[in-house]
Amino acid sequence: MTLIHHDKAELACVFMVEPGHYEWPAILLASSLMAFAADDVALHAYCRSHLIDQLHPETLRFF
Repeated sequence: MTLIHHDKAELACVFMVEPGHYEWPAILLASSLMAFAADDVALHAYCRSHLIDQLHPETLRFF
């Protein structure tokens, strides 16, 4: 899941978004970077394929 177009960014940030411990911190991280560094950072959220269907529906909508 790529949130911001990588062609405009100077830096790429890849982070885990998985059910449980990493789910809400991933949303907070992405929200902060989108608010304060949107033009400078390409965001790439990663979730292992066998876990993606366990993400909260709001998380899926966000990403």
